[in-house]
Amino acid sequence: MGSNDIAAQVGNWLRDGMLAGNPLALAAAAILVPLGMIFGSTTL
Repeated sequence: MGSNDIAAQVGNWLRDGMLAGNPLALAAAAILVPLGMIFGSTTL
């Protein structure tokens, strides 16, 4: 299970949560998206 699989899983969960209007998913996205960009750029 690579990190891309995990990122895809998290992305799907966040997208589903946002479509449902889940405030927790929106808050998580606001935190995780910038972190994902930072970690993605440093590990690639």
